[in-house]
Amino acid sequence: MSFLEEIKSKKRLNQVNTIVTRVDGSKVIISSEGEEIVYTDDSLTNYGYIVDTKPDELAHQIDLSSLTDLNSITDLSPLFKLYIGSQDAAHNKNELTKKSITHILNVGYGIDNIFQKDITYLSINILDNVDVDITKEFPRAFQFIEQSFDNGATALLVHCNAGISRSSTILVGFLMNKFKIPMQRALDVVKEARPSIKPNFGFIKSLLEYEKEILFTVFKLWVCC
Repeated sequence: MSFLEEIKSKKRLNQVNTIVTRVDGSKVIISSEGEEIVYTDDSLTNYGYIVDTKPDELAHQIDLSSLTDLNSITDLSPLFKLYIGSQDAAHNKNELTKKSITHILNVGYGIDNIFQKDITYLSINILDNVDVDITKEFPRAFQFIEQSFDNGATALLVHCNAGISRSSTILVGFLMNKFKIPMQRALDVVKEARPSIKPNFGFIKSLLEYEKEILFTVFKLWVCC
């Protein structure tokens, strides 16, 4: 079963609740059934994202080889290297050097760009929030990725705080747009690189709307009801 089908059926997902924070500071519990319950608890730290305290200092390369059959509709360089990771990876100088990462797209919230002498950055502060329409940030993010490689980038890392929701959504959207592929295929490519990715339900909804916007003339749509 594909990752997207797991999201739709929820049969193979762990039965857990997710606490997210809206822009206004209110807490929302997203149940395993996708229901939202407003929740207030002053003991919860007011983060704007899902917290993952486990260190994860590796940058995971997106394998684009499965998309080579679509090269005829792209201007993608064979040297094009994309990575996904957490803020730990973005702060691991040895890992960045090892992977020849010269550009970083930071889509987390409140994360410093600490190697500005050696690396070109773009920061887009995005909350991991089901109310956020992340597709509004796609043009700026995609332009940075394209221009980075046009200007000679050897490798580019996209990261957020935990490397699970926001960064994966940006990369899924980029692959959809670049290769004109459905969300499911793009999700599978990114998930192969980093199995722990899990765009929140709001981002999944935004990606489905984005799929309708850019792919309806190319593919028969697979749309979640």
